[in-house]
Amino acid sequence: MSPCTPPFGRHGGRALTGMAQTSQYAQPASAPRGVRADAGLTTWPSYPWVVLVASLLVQTAASLGNQGISPLAPFLVTDLGLTRSQVGLLVTATVVGGLGVLMLAGSLSDRFGVRRLFLIGMMLAGIPLALAALAPEYVWLLLPMALYGIGNGFALPPTTRAIVEWFPNRRRGLAMGIKQTGVAMAGLICGLMVPPLGQAFGWRGALLVLGLVCIASGALAWLAYRDRPVESAGAKAPRPAFGTVIRNRNLLLLSCVTFLYGGVQLSIVGFLVLFLTERLGLSIAEAGGLLALAQGGGVVGRIGWGLVSDTVFGGRRKVVIGIIGVLAALSSFGLAATGAETPRAVLLLTLAVAGVSAIGWNGINMTFVAEIAGRQASATAAGVNLTASYMGIMVGPPLFGLLVDWTGTYTVAFQLGGVASLLALLLLWRVRPPAPEPA
Repeated sequence: MSPCTPPFGRHGGRALTGMAQTSQYAQPASAPRGVRADAGLTTWPSYPWVVLVASLLVQTAASLGNQGISPLAPFLVTDLGLTRSQVGLLVTATVVGGLGVLMLAGSLSDRFGVRRLFLIGMMLAGIPLALAALAPEYVWLLLPMALYGIGNGFALPPTTRAIVEWFPNRRRGLAMGIKQTGVAMAGLICGLMVPPLGQAFGWRGALLVLGLVCIASGALAWLAYRDRPVESAGAKAPRPAFGTVIRNRNLLLLSCVTFLYGGVQLSIVGFLVLFLTERLGLSIAEAGGLLALAQGGGVVGRIGWGLVSDTVFGGRRKVVIGIIGVLAALSSFGLAATGAETPRAVLLLTLAVAGVSAIGWNGINMTFVAEIAGRQASATAAGVNLTASYMGIMVGPPLFGLLVDWTGTYTVAFQLGGVASLLALLLLWRVRPPAPEPA
């Protein structure tokens, strides 16, 4: 059995019996530094699905802070008198802290294991998010949101390492896609729950609830997750040096694609509620529901693209990411042309396509990143890629907001998103896929 093959891959749902069947999990020759393997738990045939649930929980809860800004925007604009560009800077604040720790978190996860980073990251994210409820004015709101970003940066790269550790290539695209639905799931949850929370308790009460959910989710993931025992030192592939990882040409090209896709995604997510209320005259509740629709499309996209890549394209990731870019460009241009006279069916279709593509690209992208870097450097590569994504998030939403403020319309801003998606396709074309792994 391949080191990456999970216990359910060959034995179905039957429990394994006998030391010969469980020895590679129960008696590892080595493990990440400081990690003590739990043989009883990790040899359970269905344990990889527990890993997936724990990773999904971390991915979802760690994303509540930045995904909650869009549905909170009308309350913040009313209460604090913010401009559209200031709303965009709140999104930027959530990723500024993360930029400084994403690669560090990935390297630490590759070196010491995933479990510790789950707990540390979620505590560092949840506590500042809850304390943001005490901010007396806009300037003081930026600081805790930036601190939340540090926790977010520590929590996310280990989730990629967890999936690479426990799932083989033939199932990895689907598993990674499910895990990456956490971002869209957070957006869906925020789209449905934050407006009622904001109306009942104000934006401060909503932020407090989101912070407490982060803290509780981190504790649960830490209790459920165990780092997988690894093969003997003689059989284990060496872990590439950090400098080798960040000089990987294919990784750098794909990270540039991620930069553009990330900016487009968060611009749409961050301003969709304002766009729908201001340009189409919808209520906050209606706009929140349509944001949930787009985020739901993102969930479908993350899972669906991984499944399509695993089954239809035989594990080839590049072609799927290209299809996503085309659809993201079309949906961005479609939103640019949307107005109050647009039929509701056309609006729903445009938002669904935007969700599946511009919001649903992350899962297959992260799978491609991990496979380009290899298992031993997967979390480090995830940190590099997430850094590029966060840089896109830093640039995209504020630029989108500035364009809206300067032009007085959303048309040019959405058109720029379409152009960015097309530019990403040119960069993707130069990425050379890695050699296929054994099934």
